[in-house]
Amino acid sequence: MSNSENPSRRDFLNKMRGAAVATTAIGWLTTTQMSAALAYDIQTNSESRDGKLLSKEQLRQLKAIAQTIIPKTDTLGAGDVDCHGFIDHQLVTCHSNEEQQKAVSVLAFIDAASQSSQQRSFDLLEPQQQQALLEAIEANNGFTDPQKNDFVFLKQLVVFGYFTSQVGASETLNYIPVPGGYKPSVPVDENYKNSGTLAYY
Repeated sequence: MSNSENPSRRDFLNKMRGAAVATTAIGWLTTTQMSAALAYDIQTNSESRDGKLLSKEQLRQLKAIAQTIIPKTDTLGAGDVDCHGFIDHQLVTCHSNEEQQKAVSVLAFIDAASQSSQQRSFDLLEPQQQQALLEAIEANNGFTDPQKNDFVFLKQLVVFGYFTSQVGASETLNYIPVPGGYKPSVPVDENYKNSGTLAYY
């Protein structure tokens, strides 16, 4: 994140670690992963150049995948907040070679499936086509269990990157401190923001 955004990420992560809450997006967070997340400076158009692990072509594809998983609504999507650049940084900084290759493998089989079915790379597909392909992976429709599991790993990285960004932490989620006192009910209307990660993985 940028210098102006780092305090928001740091504040969010520290509050979550201080609270006895293990949400899906942060329950597996280690000290190394948190330090790496804090050290990342958000990039503009990070997909325009090669990353630490991924090529610019792979970063373009990853941006499209991230944006499909968490699209833009009334808040920015995962691709908009540089989740792809963040993931490239995280993979090299605090993940094993095996996990790095797992992420590369996901990008490879998604690209192969896109080229086979649509004769275009994933990032050039229409949003509905992108969504259908990712849903097919999760439904094991033409994909294997190992491929589905590897995709879940990549999805976790997208969710982690998004919900620890300034936008994800402060605009998309409601942070409710625990313990925070007993409240018998919380008013909910159609605009209420969820305080979990929905069904992202």
